[in-house]
Amino acid sequence: MSISFIQRKRSSFFFLLFLVFYSLQACQPFDSQPPGAKQGILDLRSWNFEMQGTVKLNGEWAFYWNQLVHASDKTEKISSNEYFISLPSSWNGYVYHGQQLKGLGFATYHLRILLPKDIQELALMLNTSSTAMALFQEDSLIYQAGQVGTTAVSSRPEYAPDFVRVQSKGKEELNLYLQVSNFHFRRGGAWTPLVLGKFTDVRRKWLLEVGLDFFLAGSIFIMALYHLGYYFLRKEDIAHLIFGLASFVIFIRIISTGQSIIRFLFPTDWVWMLRLELLSFYIFVPLFTYFLYLLFPKLIPRLLVMLSAIIGFLFSLFVLVSNSLSFSYTVVPYQLVTIIISLMMIYQLMRNYHHNIPGYRIFIFGLLIFFFTFINDLLYANDIISTGFIISIGLLIFILCQSLILSLRVSQAIYNLKRANEVLTIQNDTIQKQNTELIQLNKELDVFVYRTSHDLRAPLTSTLGLIEVLKMEENPERFRQYLDLQEQSLNKLDNFIQDILNYSRNTRLDVASEPVDFQALTEEVFSLYQHLDNYELMDKRLSINQEHEFYSDKNRINIVLNNLVSNAFRYYNPREPFPFIEVQIVTYENEAQITVKDNGLGIDEKHHKKIFDMFYRASNHAKGTGLGLFIVQESVQKLKGELKLKSQPGEGSTFIIHIPNNKRNGSLNNIH
Repeated sequence: MSISFIQRKRSSFFFLLFLVFYSLQACQPFDSQPPGAKQGILDLRSWNFEMQGTVKLNGEWAFYWNQLVHASDKTEKISSNEYFISLPSSWNGYVYHGQQLKGLGFATYHLRILLPKDIQELALMLNTSSTAMALFQEDSLIYQAGQVGTTAVSSRPEYAPDFVRVQSKGKEELNLYLQVSNFHFRRGGAWTPLVLGKFTDVRRKWLLEVGLDFFLAGSIFIMALYHLGYYFLRKEDIAHLIFGLASFVIFIRIISTGQSIIRFLFPTDWVWMLRLELLSFYIFVPLFTYFLYLLFPKLIPRLLVMLSAIIGFLFSLFVLVSNSLSFSYTVVPYQLVTIIISLMMIYQLMRNYHHNIPGYRIFIFGLLIFFFTFINDLLYANDIISTGFIISIGLLIFILCQSLILSLRVSQAIYNLKRANEVLTIQNDTIQKQNTELIQLNKELDVFVYRTSHDLRAPLTSTLGLIEVLKMEENPERFRQYLDLQEQSLNKLDNFIQDILNYSRNTRLDVASEPVDFQALTEEVFSLYQHLDNYELMDKRLSINQEHEFYSDKNRINIVLNNLVSNAFRYYNPREPFPFIEVQIVTYENEAQITVKDNGLGIDEKHHKKIFDMFYRASNHAKGTGLGLFIVQESVQKLKGELKLKSQPGEGSTFIIHIPNNKRNGSLNNIH
């Protein structure tokens, strides 16, 4: 599958998501700007219900606090000094007769609607106010949710969105009296709009909203079952379990809010419906935070997941053990907590947006849509905007993004399988070549074993021979001479074993990244050779210019310096009147240059290409194992560096090494 095809598939999917999002928002036909009520009167005489559709009864309603008013007693109960309040809104904070209202109490809203001529049968669609309401047309009760009362005892809350007929045929105006009481929630009032229109239009609109809730709930419930089922089949993937549980929690929230479709399935209680609404919110946040942590454990802090879980648990526990009025005050604090957690997670994800993680951009897109719908619901619930609850749509889009990621992964898996088959075909053609290489490697291994065993046995045999000679020696003055010879043999054996260990470590161990102090490292290397006879004879020149902080593998650099300095001492020219060994190290921002120079015996140019081979000795004066320069080259290659040699017989040798600075990259083996 080509990359361009995948990109076109993504672009088409994003376009489809936008169409779905805006289509779900446009559940009613396009209307011209509807009029608003002014001072308790809504003039609809120029409104065409046939052409322009339904209208929201928004605007200024007459407001009577702590009074349950009917049409028959309006003039007797109400003074001419009327107050007006804009609907939809809560009455919390409204100033009535100089008093700022709280959430608890009761009131009556009145609206006079002027109708066009020859109006046919109309209907009203209502979402229940907080927390009990009764709607009267003149003195006729046409809708009731719960029991409106003047005290907490006489009032009974209920949530029952519905639509009702209005007696409008042949009438020139409608008088609506909306009685609302609240003693069970932190906010009171009619905060959802009433919608007026033709009976067929209102019924269609109500059925569309109910159908949309069923569609969203069913879609998310199916996705929840899918992810839960996937987890039970593959229990090692906990992310599917958490996402399935989070989807199920949102399913509970959808059926208990909006049109409250749960009441079509089970008997409902207002308090428990409110508990379900808040619990679904308080449980979802830690579940979703944990889900993101499972997907991106290096991006989402574990502490954030734990705090989210603890806070969500405490809030949920309080909802379960307290009454509705008490736990309703937990909504705003938890909304603030959720905003903080969400912004922290989005910040962590967005700052790593450039990471080449499969499906990462699609995931971010779905997450942002979901976050924006959450912010919309939060603002709508606090009477800041009047759009409606759409978080379920955001979650559906997020789930669709997850589905796209899964489909892309399947497509990529098929593509990878095809490529793997092609690679396998090529590998089958090269098996014979690899077998030949293995045979050659086995031969080299045989040589390695032979040379190693020979070099190990030589000093041991020499030492054993000296021991036999020492047993027969009767002159005590020669004991010291024989012991010195034994020490030389054992030192040679120790050096050879050390070379093998260095080679093994260089092959197996990862390359570390740690600060390197070249001054201290070089002085430490030179101190190892103070016991040599020619140590004082040679001029030791050190030039360390470390202006930049340098990070690399200190042990491997030590091995390189140790072998080069050792060779300089070992192969110095005894006929040279002024023998020297010079070490120059200069650090730059991106690399370090190490130069080790001497005026020793030197190396013939014909040996330059082979001098770094295992067990190769270029001089008859060679006293080493033939592994030193081989290990130097292997170590430099491990450090991603370069090694150059300049040498002529009788003129000495110069080794120039360039090693990259890993200060920014960390460990070389952390590259995926």
